[in-house]
Amino acid sequence: MNLFEKIGNDEIKLEGSKKLKIVNEELNEIYKIPLKYLYYNDQNDRIATFVSEYESDNNIKIKDLDVESRNIVIEDFISKSDNDKFEKTKSDIFAKGQQETAFVLKDGRVIDGNRRFTCLRQLSRDGDAEYNYLEAYILDLNIENNYKEIKRLELEIQHGKDEKVKYDPIDFLVGIYRDVEEKKVLNIDEYSKFSGFNKKDLKNKLDEAKLMMEFLDYIDRPRRYHIAKELKMDGPLVEALNILKKIKDPVQKEKIKQQIFILIYSKDGNEDVGKKFIRPLNPIVNNPEAIKEYLEKTDSHRETTLEKIQEINDEVENYEVSKSYDESKKKFDEVSGTQKEEYSKVVENILIKIDAEKQQNTALVFLKKASGDIINIKEDHFILTTKDQEEEVLDKIKEIIYDLKNIEKMILKD
Repeated sequence: MNLFEKIGNDEIKLEGSKKLKIVNEELNEIYKIPLKYLYYNDQNDRIATFVSEYESDNNIKIKDLDVESRNIVIEDFISKSDNDKFEKTKSDIFAKGQQETAFVLKDGRVIDGNRRFTCLRQLSRDGDAEYNYLEAYILDLNIENNYKEIKRLELEIQHGKDEKVKYDPIDFLVGIYRDVEEKKVLNIDEYSKFSGFNKKDLKNKLDEAKLMMEFLDYIDRPRRYHIAKELKMDGPLVEALNILKKIKDPVQKEKIKQQIFILIYSKDGNEDVGKKFIRPLNPIVNNPEAIKEYLEKTDSHRETTLEKIQEINDEVENYEVSKSYDESKKKFDEVSGTQKEEYSKVVENILIKIDAEKQQNTALVFLKKASGDIINIKEDHFILTTKDQEEEVLDKIKEIIYDLKNIEKMILKD
C-alpha cells in the first residue's frame, strides 16, 4: 500500500499546511488519513520491553501477526502502560480534537503519534466519525530501505519537542544498543546530534546496555528485556559500571561482574540492590588486599549460584514459556536468601577491616604531620622570645610528650 496513491480520491484529504524541516527534508502538507490504513511501528524503542515480553509469553514474533491483530495487541499495551496520561490525552482529543500532528510512512506505519493513534482508535469505536482520521505528515520512506533516516526522525522528534513523554530507562538502553551496537545504523556522534544527548552520557548508557545484555545472557534469558525492567536494573547498572571501571585486572573484573549479576538476580521485592549491595564494593575494589580477600571468600558462592541458576533453568524448561522465568526466579529466591546473608557477612567483615586499617593510617598521617611541624622549629625562633613564652613552649613540649606516651600505651596494649 502507498498512501500517496490514495490522496485526492476522497480517501486521504489535505487538511492544511505547515512548513517543517526534519531529516533534511521540508514537509508542508498535513493529511487527514483514515485509521484503517494505519498501523503501529513494532520497532519503536518505547515498546521494546513490551514486545520482548509478549513474544516470550506467546512464543511468537509480533511482526508475524496480521496487521490488525498486531494493532490490537499494541493498542492494549499503550492504553494500559500509563493509564493516567493516556486518559488525559484521550479526554483532550475528545474535547479539542487532535492538537499535534503525527508522522507516518507512506505504507501507513505510524512513526510518531502512537498515543494519539490509540486514542483515536478507541474514540472512533464509540461511533463518532470525527475520530476516524489521524492528522499526519506522510514521509516518502519505508522501514526496509530508509531505517537510518526513520531512526533520525524518531530521535529528533521524541527527544526534541516531544521530550515531555519520557522514555523508560530500560527502553532507552534497548534502543541505543539496537541502533548503535547491534544494527550499527548510527554511531555515538550521530545519536548525540539527533537526540541532543551528551556524547559522554550516551557512551555510559551504551556501556550500561551492554552490561544489561550480558546479565540476560548470564541468567540464560537473552533479549528478554522485560526482565531487566521488572528487576529495575537501571540504578544497579549505573552502580555496577562505577565499580567495574575501577578494576584493571580482567580476571578480577569478570569475577566481580558475575557477583554483581547474582546480586541483581537475587533482588527481593523493592530492595535497592545498587545502594545496599553494589555500592559498598567501592572501598573493596580500591584496596588490592581487600579485593583479593573478597574474591577468595566469594569464589564458591559464585560457582554454586551459577550452577543453581542452570539447574533451575533446566528444571523449568518444559514449563509454559510465559511461566518459565517466574518459576525459575521463584525457585532461585527460595535458595538465595541464606547465601545472601552469608555474602553480606563476608562483605561486612572486609569493610570493618578496611575501616580499621584506615583508622591506623589516619593516626600515622597525623603523627607524620606533627613530626614535620616539630622539625621545622629552629633555634633562631627563640631569639626574641620572653621568659614567659619559653615557659609556655616547655609546657607544650611536656603536654605533647604526655600525649605521645598515651598513644604508645594504646598501641602496646593492643
